[in-house]
Amino acid sequence: MCLVSVRASENIEKSIIPERMMPNTVIVYVSESKYIILKGGEANIKEFNENCLTESEQSYADLHLKRAIEYSNASSSSIIWVSNPKPNTGTIIEYDTEGFIKNIRSKNISQRSALPIGTTSPVGTYVWGSLNNTLTVTATSVRGTGRATTYGYSNSSNDVYDQYSNVLKKGDIATRQDYDNPAYGTSVIVVAARASDGALLAKYMSKVDIGALPNAIIDIWKSGVEYWGYTPSTTLSLYNVSYSYNR
Repeated sequence: MCLVSVRASENIEKSIIPERMMPNTVIVYVSESKYIILKGGEANIKEFNENCLTESEQSYADLHLKRAIEYSNASSSSIIWVSNPKPNTGTIIEYDTEGFIKNIRSKNISQRSALPIGTTSPVGTYVWGSLNNTLTVTATSVRGTGRATTYGYSNSSNDVYDQYSNVLKKGDIATRQDYDNPAYGTSVIVVAARASDGALLAKYMSKVDIGALPNAIIDIWKSGVEYWGYTPSTTLSLYNVSYSYNR
């Protein structure tokens, strides 16, 4: 739910982590139900619906959910709704350049650890984030659909090196660490719409990294979006993107 704008450092009562804030906002919880804004501010409710999404984003979220239902029915699996952890004192939430949750940091909350490399979740369909990112795991395959973010724009080690400390390159991607961590170098098929005409185009890419991805299905290392005719940018996200591989 979107909130009205408030001043930085003013206590705000909300025991559920806000799905959306102004771009690049950082908040810290001072109790289990109150936080203060360290940087940025609340999302402007006039720009979004009750889910803190624009009309276009909501249409993609609906499409992602439709895919989840289709995949769940096809695989005879149940839908498992993945929630953000409950915050407590000291929890820090960082938001990305579009205002979606980028990272949740705290020593005091229970968060799922990264899966062992070469493993994925039990059979089922998992849905997370306001954009209804969907991961469907069957006995023979894994398929994800949702928002694709991009990274690699800073000099930090996470933007330069992959999970085995090799230099990241065009064609590399990261998956959500606590739900799908296939073997290093796994070849995955990524399907996205071309910038020029919206036609879907499939490319083979390499899974060499993992990330938190609280509101995305994959993270594409910056120059990879050029395969679909996009210019790498810190503010670029792609929607209705899918990736798949056989187990």
